[in-house]
Amino acid sequence: MQVREGVLRAMTYVQASDYCDARDKTPRWLGRAPAEQGVLFQCY
Repeated sequence: MQVREGVLRAMTYVQASDYCDARDKTPRWLGRAPAEQGVLFQCY
């Protein structure tokens, strides 16, 4: 789920990592999502 330009949210680190891996990219962790609803990340 996109939070803002280039920033995505996933419920777990594993989901975020899998999402980026599927695009041959590496996840960069941006911290916890608001209200502890998952993690924020970018793929690069």
